[in-house]
Amino acid sequence: MQKTIDARIMEVLGREGPSSGAAIARELGVSRQTVSRHLKRLVLDGEVRRVGRTRGTLFTAGMPSPSRRAQRLYIREGLEEHSVLDWARAAVFDPSLIRSNVSDILAYALTEMVNNAIEHSGSTRVLVSCSIDDYDCRFEVRDWGAGAFRTIARKLDLTSESDAVMELLKGKKTIDPSRHSGEGIFFTTRTADSFRIRSHRTGLIALKQGTDISLEAVEWTKGTLVEYRISAASRRSLRGVFDRFAPEEYDYRFERTVVHVELYTTECISRSQARRMLSGTEGFSEIVLDLKGVRVLGQAFCDEVFRVFPARHPGVRIEAANVPEPLRAMVSHAGGNSGMAE
Repeated sequence: MQKTIDARIMEVLGREGPSSGAAIARELGVSRQTVSRHLKRLVLDGEVRRVGRTRGTLFTAGMPSPSRRAQRLYIREGLEEHSVLDWARAAVFDPSLIRSNVSDILAYALTEMVNNAIEHSGSTRVLVSCSIDDYDCRFEVRDWGAGAFRTIARKLDLTSESDAVMELLKGKKTIDPSRHSGEGIFFTTRTADSFRIRSHRTGLIALKQGTDISLEAVEWTKGTLVEYRISAASRRSLRGVFDRFAPEEYDYRFERTVVHVELYTTECISRSQARRMLSGTEGFSEIVLDLKGVRVLGQAFCDEVFRVFPARHPGVRIEAANVPEPLRAMVSHAGGNSGMAE
């Protein structure tokens, strides 16, 4: 008697372990649509569980595993970030149960965010929460200190906390250059499926590995709250993230940054706007000007960006990315070129 497709799918999962829908379809010699239809029913029946929600989704036999959660309140004085990582791995993020690439990313992001709370918050306490289920790995780091954006604004003599966020996103901005590189927030946003910081009335949201970044007004939050999420099925690697912005051609130094123009304005007209956006980027070798969401580009703005700034800083190259179709002629006229898209 011929086996049903359901039975054959269960055999593949039992033999191969977690598999994608495409891999199962190839193994069975049927279409992906057929496999997807059967997998959907098996998931609803509880015989198969799915891990992840994106193109990296995998399927495995068995009921969903219970989610794991843990929370711990630390005294900041004397706290060391590696001890927090040890606790998180013992309580939730067991490396033997998580993809190695995801485990590496979690270790980097968690220790960077905890270190920020230790070094800069001035809070007496730091609360760390971690959770994992079949779909996502998450953590939160909470303090009740001076507030991340306010601290940066004061130390760098900026006019607002929103300005502090935008400077922070460029990378290499730190209030203590003798002890920190200022790279932590920049690279952490690039490792996450979603990353959020709330402090006072300002919120930073970074989605899709930092390619979709926005600011929001939030309810008053004392101190700083960091929320981080990555898919449990992510195939992203920490090395891959660093290679994009600290590649071998620059001896693995952080030499490529991105300026999200829409955070400043959607109407880029004047030279003063251009100077403000590029302030602090002269220390990089490559600057990607992300023009997604920009409606207007003026000649003076473009001339300042693509001719004047590179002339003043000969070692710096500027590329435009995500240029809206109506604005491409202006970018070309000013001598700009479209390069790396975020």
